[in-house]
Amino acid sequence: MAEREKRLEAIRKRIEDRDPLEFIRSRIYPSEVIPYIKPGHWGWLSLELRSNPQDYEGVVESDPVALEGLGQAVVHRRDVALPRLELSQNGLPLFVPDNRLKELGFRLRRADQTRPDLVFSASLTRLEAHQSLIVVLTERPGNYSRWNSLKAMSPIQITSSDIARLDQQRYYRLAMGREVERIANVTTVRTLLPPHPLTWTMTSHLIWDGVASHELNPAQQRALIDWLHWGGQLVIIAPGGGASITALRDGFLAPYLPALPTGSNLELTPEELKALADHYRPPRLLDIGTADRFNPGVVVTVPSGADQELATLMETAAAKLDQEEGDEVNFDFRDFGTQIDQALEKNAVDPGVPRYYKPVELKGLRNRPIYLAGLQPRPSASVIPIAPGLSPARPLAVEWRVGRGRVTILAIDPNAGVWIRWPGTDTLIRRVVLRRPEDPAFVQGNGRTRYGLLNGTDLSWVRYAARDLAGSVAIGSDAANLGRDTGTFSNTTPSRFVMGTFAGSQPDFEFDTVPSNPAGAVWSDEALVPRIARDLLIEASGITIPRSSFVLGVVAVFLVVLVPLNYAVCRFVLGRRELAWVGVPLLAIGFAIGIERAAAFDLGFSLANDEIALVELQGGYERAHLSRFGSVLSNGRASFDFAHPDHDRQAIVLPLNIGQGVRGQVRDQIVFQSEPVPSLLGLKVAPRSLSTYRAEEMINLGGSIRLERTTNPPSQPTSLDGDAALLVVVNETELTLRDVRISDFQRQLVARVDRLEPRGRLGLAQLEWQPLDPAASHAGSDTDNPTTTNPEAQPPPSTPTPTDSQEIKGLRIEPLLDQFTRVAPNEWEARGELRLTARVDWPDGIVPGELIEPEVQRRRAVCGVLAHLAYPTSIDPGSFPYNEFAP
Repeated sequence: MAEREKRLEAIRKRIEDRDPLEFIRSRIYPSEVIPYIKPGHWGWLSLELRSNPQDYEGVVESDPVALEGLGQAVVHRRDVALPRLELSQNGLPLFVPDNRLKELGFRLRRADQTRPDLVFSASLTRLEAHQSLIVVLTERPGNYSRWNSLKAMSPIQITSSDIARLDQQRYYRLAMGREVERIANVTTVRTLLPPHPLTWTMTSHLIWDGVASHELNPAQQRALIDWLHWGGQLVIIAPGGGASITALRDGFLAPYLPALPTGSNLELTPEELKALADHYRPPRLLDIGTADRFNPGVVVTVPSGADQELATLMETAAAKLDQEEGDEVNFDFRDFGTQIDQALEKNAVDPGVPRYYKPVELKGLRNRPIYLAGLQPRPSASVIPIAPGLSPARPLAVEWRVGRGRVTILAIDPNAGVWIRWPGTDTLIRRVVLRRPEDPAFVQGNGRTRYGLLNGTDLSWVRYAARDLAGSVAIGSDAANLGRDTGTFSNTTPSRFVMGTFAGSQPDFEFDTVPSNPAGAVWSDEALVPRIARDLLIEASGITIPRSSFVLGVVAVFLVVLVPLNYAVCRFVLGRRELAWVGVPLLAIGFAIGIERAAAFDLGFSLANDEIALVELQGGYERAHLSRFGSVLSNGRASFDFAHPDHDRQAIVLPLNIGQGVRGQVRDQIVFQSEPVPSLLGLKVAPRSLSTYRAEEMINLGGSIRLERTTNPPSQPTSLDGDAALLVVVNETELTLRDVRISDFQRQLVARVDRLEPRGRLGLAQLEWQPLDPAASHAGSDTDNPTTTNPEAQPPPSTPTPTDSQEIKGLRIEPLLDQFTRVAPNEWEARGELRLTARVDWPDGIVPGELIEPEVQRRRAVCGVLAHLAYPTSIDPGSFPYNEFAP
């Protein structure tokens, strides 16, 4: 008993010695260690805090973060409740427009106090704008250590001796999304996936390797499925006869599995082993100093001496990797990969010819058989065969599209010993797992070949229409790189791997740079949709915002009148130059009154709000992405708060840049509060002026807009393959769709319908199809208005001039909807899309879910729907642009 009391006393003493409030650590999900944050993206910041003497309730808020192009800085805030002595996880969405910050300061204080009780900093690490995260959920994280050194993760050509520069150029970074803590005899498993769906845009792939689905909480599960529908790529490893798939059949992923396990393994035949070796050849890392000529489709040959050295290395690796399948591998992958490359490179006939070495034989460890997990594809799933032309075509992987994304089940474990020692696994991972295109080749004017860099949009499929229409936009310091000859390549270019002559800025141009085009889903106010929405809001307000030339002109005239003219009149006309001092305040007051009268505009109300909303759906999915672009107007000075009380929507809100920010001006502070109610607090409006904002959230419509093939059960994914006459558009929502337009980018046709009622059906065979005309517009739109012109030919002006500035013009959305017909999807994974656009009339005339304080006298809103009805069924990894040898 006395011993127990001593231990308790020691614990009390340790607690008393602690600080009252403790900051333990910060992390940005989904990375376990490195807190990656990408410029222009929202991330999920987790703060671990503890209160020792008593329970604590207060708020945690960040230092102000300057918003690009705005005279404002945002403070991220949330309420916190810290139980005594318990480690509390407090998450909040974080937006850093141009992340050159190494850390961001935070303060913890009581809600009714201004003085902080605790000050601390959260570490930040910049993720380059083109890079994406590959998140791995596995019980064997050590098996993925070699993935960082795979050639699939980086450009094919070494362009610099600077290690830091090479690290910037790499395409992907690996993040272990699962943490296991063992304290005493207690094991705690934590899945580090963001619970907020709009903070997943930094992640391009999720590798699911043997983890139980119940480890994810409901918010994480829902966020993952949302991310999947908007372009996420989920790859499931099926080792040991598909045991991991069996566990997933009873979880939330069950409806999205493209195959089910057969319960038996399949031995690879000698013909299949040879076909795999031929199809997945070892990739070659090229140094820019050695690449000389380029002949497409030719493979480096390796003399017999090098073959023997390679065979010896492979046998040595086999001995080290001779272990039971499923064990965690303990092997020096980097050293082994270097030795393999050296053996393959020795005495190569022409070091400038290829991307690949000749095929390397695939053999089992100690010549034992190699097995595939048996997979039974579900109806409508696509089979990726072991190699083209084999019969029977047994599956190496099975996949299908889920919205814009895909789910792939891999029938092998690429981390098993037999696959680790085979250098062709690198190519297999690039094509099948990552679905990453080949690096492009450019022939320079001097005849030398250079390999370019892929753009961020080639590396990730994640897209949101409100952010990505007509391509991604760089922001902050990355925007300065646009327009340069960077040697980058977009998969939107309809060409082969030799891109013709590319001179560059110098005869011997060096591709020593990073890709200038970022990955998709960038939150940028300079993207096409925010610009059009902003211009339509300004047009509808009737307020003309002075251009910078007007402001500079007025200042110049004022200075001329104030100094030389004032002095000349007082000295030469009045004969008393000292009176010039008296004229200074009079002239200042006079100019102020004159400008105010010239700009006077009677709104007819004290406070008003206009809003343009876009609802984006993926076919067959009842959750939708809602983007709001709004303006608030005031006759006097005012400050507005915007609250989104439906917490399930997890809204994010920030001001919208209208292009009036001045470099060096004092920044107003606004607050984005994520808990308990997502809100934007303190948006200021000057007298007789307007301010703009934008918000995004995920909403549940209670039904989907989907494409149904009458010969298939509705639950199966539907594509454009087959007879289009059998396709029917089904509106399962409660929304009435008006001025409906269905655009078929595969056949370059468009059809128009006046109305589609809730629960209504529309057979495509019944429609009158016409050639797709980029100049056509939605009903009621003005094709002569500058905001409706082709965005690629003439971008919308930043400040359209109304025909009558004293008249409140109508609020329109048709010019915005027009763009979704004019701008075709060019990414490989979305070409040939079938798309529906329409206007929606919400009850009460406003889009629900947002509260504005103070209450406005007039509220107007227009809303449009964009439904992605179908994408191409499958993206064949053996085809262009993923395989140079594709026919």
